[in-house]
Amino acid sequence: MKTLILLLLPLSIYSQTIDSVWAEINKQRIKKPDIVMRQAMLETMWLKCKDCSLRFNNIFGFRHKTAIKEGNPQGYLEFETWQDCIYYYKSWQEEKYDSGCYYAFLEEVGYAESQKYCETLKVLKRRW
Repeated sequence: MKTLILLLLPLSIYSQTIDSVWAEINKQRIKKPDIVMRQAMLETMWLKCKDCSLRFNNIFGFRHKTAIKEGNPQGYLEFETWQDCIYYYKSWQEEKYDSGCYYAFLEEVGYAESQKYCETLKVLKRRW
């Protein structure tokens, strides 16, 4: 008879929900949390995408050419947990954003490839 050993780990490390992502964004004191939450929802299709950055615990779609490899041709940055991705966003935001209109900032830094990215963020319905 084989014995099954279960390793009990906090569920929040592995599963993200809209509520848990919102809570973590606020816990880490991200600036402009409502807009940042909309980014996460847009990038991951409300945390339901199957073949996107979410499979790398990357809820914001961060990419870099050095991350391109087999199995990751888009070059998504890979994080151990989705909370680590939020921490990365915070560090990125602190380095790049000072003040002013956040939508203008996202456009200036070239955050997204789509010309309508910020327009889309503005019309996303808040579900959290």
